[in-house]
Amino acid sequence: MTLFIGFGKLAKTLAMLLKDKDIHVFSRTKEKVIDDINEFDHLHWAEPESFNYKREVWLLLPLEQINRFFESYHRYFHEDTIFYFCVTKGRVHDYQGWLTKQQKMVPVKFVTEARQLLKDKKGMAAIPKAYSHYQVQLQQWFGNCMDVVIAEEEQVYTVNKAATKKAIELLVELRNDLKKEQIPNSLIDHASQQIILGVIDSYLKGDLGGFGKQVVNEIKKRHK
Repeated sequence: MTLFIGFGKLAKTLAMLLKDKDIHVFSRTKEKVIDDINEFDHLHWAEPESFNYKREVWLLLPLEQINRFFESYHRYFHEDTIFYFCVTKGRVHDYQGWLTKQQKMVPVKFVTEARQLLKDKKGMAAIPKAYSHYQVQLQQWFGNCMDVVIAEEEQVYTVNKAATKKAIELLVELRNDLKKEQIPNSLIDHASQQIILGVIDSYLKGDLGGFGKQVVNEIKKRHK
């Protein structure tokens, strides 16, 4: 049986994409989570006393809650439990001390943004080379909703941080520039939500229109 520890944005998104799986959920906010999971037949609340029956546990908590969780509940888990560690900023080696000799912790880091993942219904998860023997198993579990690739924890963190930073800088710069031109916020917001995402998608697919291709050529000339 699969257990999700934590039910934030990423956990909820994964649960929505994995409707063919029987998933049990545990979170500090029991009442709120139960209201959410009662809408879906494949999601079930798990009490700590049942943790012993869960062999695959996905740690989907914020970084600052990981130690607190293990301190309170590590004794409830079975000797053969595999913990999938998903916190982007955290590193597996910092939490190995909570495990028994037979338990394992596997870093599975997502190259994604939760809301966009739900829209796309397709994402990417990375595991380090040292854990590559889990790749086939995880790919089968995720099915078509996730590509499981080999990449180190630090690489995933660097990519997620850089992409997030660049996206925010782009939107702030665009908003500031267009406001100077007295452009209405409604136009700016729509351009941010549709044009930017559409252009990026077309660029990656090599399917830009005439104006987009012209902009690419101008940028290439500036960088020669």
